[in-house]
Amino acid sequence: MGFQQNTYFVAFVLPEPVLGRVEELKRLIAEKFGSMACLKAPAHITLIPPFWFPDDQRVISALRSFTWNDSISIQLSGYGTFGKKVLFIKPEPNEALTAVYHAIQGHFKALLDIDDKEKRKLPFVPHVTIGNRDWTEVQFLTARDYFTQYLPFEATCELTTISLLKFEAGKWRVIETIHKSS
Repeated sequence: MGFQQNTYFVAFVLPEPVLGRVEELKRLIAEKFGSMACLKAPAHITLIPPFWFPDDQRVISALRSFTWNDSISIQLSGYGTFGKKVLFIKPEPNEALTAVYHAIQGHFKALLDIDDKEKRKLPFVPHVTIGNRDWTEVQFLTARDYFTQYLPFEATCELTTISLLKFEAGKWRVIETIHKSS
């Protein structure tokens, strides 16, 4: 999927030090297994998948007007896959994360009419992608087995910010961040 100017997504970008640990895994996947796509965005949990909108300021305003009250403590534990193309780190089930997902989806639909009816039919499956689509089935299977066997992953972190990312010059760049309400 090629992204055009004014393509955005909304996510919890992982905080340090977990962000650094996950970015190292993504670099290892790129170097050892050939999947480069995940290097285009910081490690994150997507809340609103990529969408096109003509006006930066309206999208930024929509994000700034969203509020949530509590930080979300997540436990990342092990790996999961989508088919034979996507390898990700799994968060443990988390009701607070799911509640924020539904709230921000409704907020952006109300303010910007952002609503992907096909994606809405799918359940919310929070994940932190570390290898994505741009590799062969053999590379994917080899990476999955290697990570599962040799690089178990466990981490806990607090999600206190939500970021708006924009696709520019071949990468996703954070253009706005909001903090939880106190």
